[in-house]
Amino acid sequence: MNVPRGLQLQIYEKHATIDNTLIVIVDIIQLGGKRQYMEREQPQRTWQALLADLIDNSRERQRIAQQVRVRPITLQRWANLTSRPRDEHIDRLLSAISRESYQEFFQALKKDYPTLIPAHQQIHKISPEIPAEFYDRVLSACAMTSPFLYFQTICELILQQAIEHLDPDRCGMAINLVSCVKPLLGGKVRSLREIAGMGTPPWSRNIGQHTSFLGAESLCGAAVVQCRIVSIQDRNEPNPIFPAHWVTNEQSAVAYPLLRQTRVAGCLLVSSAHPYTLTEIHCEVIKRYANLLALAFAPADFFDTQEIWLQLMPPYEEQILYFQNFRQRVNERMWVGANGGPLLTYQDAQESIWLEVEEELLQHQATQQARVDQYR
Repeated sequence: MNVPRGLQLQIYEKHATIDNTLIVIVDIIQLGGKRQYMEREQPQRTWQALLADLIDNSRERQRIAQQVRVRPITLQRWANLTSRPRDEHIDRLLSAISRESYQEFFQALKKDYPTLIPAHQQIHKISPEIPAEFYDRVLSACAMTSPFLYFQTICELILQQAIEHLDPDRCGMAINLVSCVKPLLGGKVRSLREIAGMGTPPWSRNIGQHTSFLGAESLCGAAVVQCRIVSIQDRNEPNPIFPAHWVTNEQSAVAYPLLRQTRVAGCLLVSSAHPYTLTEIHCEVIKRYANLLALAFAPADFFDTQEIWLQLMPPYEEQILYFQNFRQRVNERMWVGANGGPLLTYQDAQESIWLEVEEELLQHQATQQARVDQYR
């Protein structure tokens, strides 16, 4: 639009929408007078066109298809207008859209589905109570499982029930069991470690295969040290009360300590792929599952808060290198025991190597911090 020289332009942030077309309102202020002009019209893109751009990337196409629970070819048909998604697919499709594209996609999708509610405003109703028969199953497993299989059996039983209870619509949730790393005799607990977990897309089912160390920089660390529930409802909220160690897909999280007689063994961490979806009911249910999971731990796994002095741990991306030869190191430690050294069970050998890895990560973090301090 041609504007005479010397005129002051002011473009309103609010746009008028007429027949699926955006109209930018421009104010021209001249000599105290005010006239209103309409700039060139810019067509608003449809959600199908936006979807076509998103699924042009094969990995993104596979991720969205997995979360929506359809085949990748189905997404292409929606984008090409050869078919339309069913009602049950709409919410899952919206939940699968990345944060960067979400707002534009939501506004476009809302034109075809006017009653659509943003994912973070949806109230995913869950039962506030754990089924009574499940308590019976846990108690039976406690009574009838051999010591060798006890910990794994109890954890898998409870985690599976918890993920189905907390995320019945499979909107995107991860549940991680986090334990205190046992110190040497007389030492203090310096870190926590993720030891088991389950998830729904975009997380994998068995996320417990990937471990990581957490410390004072994490939400889990706050829950363990303070022995109470802590939460962050949006990872982008300014000036959060608690620290957090965010990972990919994680938008909100709740952590609750594993307690027995006021001593703590770790915590239960529940993460959502969307902000503001972990309601008060979710928090109450998380507390009950955490109390059940405490049954899986031995008395020696619990520590007084005075015995815990968490340190800072490096980001997960920097930890991966230290895990690569873990099994080899455990086998070598067992081999030493079989050839005249101290005899160790496989579990004892693992714990000794985890302590070594913990020390290596703490040294790595100290070195990184020293470099940062040097350039301040």
